Amino acid sequence: MEPKPNDWPSILSLGKINKIAVGADSHVSHIVNPKKDIDVVVKEYDRIEFNSIDPKYAEEVLKQYYADTQKVKEMIEKNPNPLNQKIVIANENFSLDYRIVPQGSLLLERTKIVDVGDENYANIKRRQRKIKMSLGQKFFKGLDLQSLIENGNIREKRRAIDTQQIFLDNPKICIKLQKMVNMIFHYFSKKLNVYLAFDPVNVKPFLDKEGGKITVIITDLASNLKSYYESSPKFKKSEK
Repeated sequence: MEPKPNDWPSILSLGKINKIAVGADSHVSHIVNPKKDIDVVVKEYDRIEFNSIDPKYAEEVLKQYYADTQKVKEMIEKNPNPLNQKIVIANENFSLDYRIVPQGSLLLERTKIVDVGDENYANIKRRQRKIKMSLGQKFFKGLDLQSLIENGNIREKRRAIDTQQIFLDNPKICIKLQKMVNMIFHYFSKKLNVYLAFDPVNVKPFLDKEGGKITVIITDLASNLKSYYESSPKFKKSEK
């Protein structure tokens, strides 16, 4: 996963790019090209949270985060419900079935003007930097848990697929699910001895009624990479 310089033109050539989210660390876009069987996510790590990390450590942070994501993925493939969590819906028990989505297969670079601030986000300035980008994460349709909890507008609700309808207009189930997912993040953090923080925008639940389970897709294990970086003893050692 070695970075390549200024690969944005090659990304543009892949297919239609639809911006879908703005996170603490990155702008997230969805690239679609049915003719070439391309349906992936690209993340531009250009947000001020990530830019507050010393540039000389930025690539190391991303690579370590991707490696930790892979470790959790392998862990959960062996046991999709390590805490034996269940939710009751209409008097039926549904086990939680966790799935971790790898971050991407390529780490790329792009020169871009970004906002940079100090550790307290004071003295924000515009600077030209070579930002990191990831390409290749699988895209999943449907609403994230945050949108389901907020019970968004009609346009938002239309993005919910059939297996998510049970969560619409059902805040009690969504909030209970949120608590359980938060617990699994604490479990992951303890197992890896790193700081992994739950954010409902990074979670998409789907009901499998026939299978008696709720599939919980997790697209990111960090609410922001600055906290992940500052709270991990791995990076403290490398800075000395």
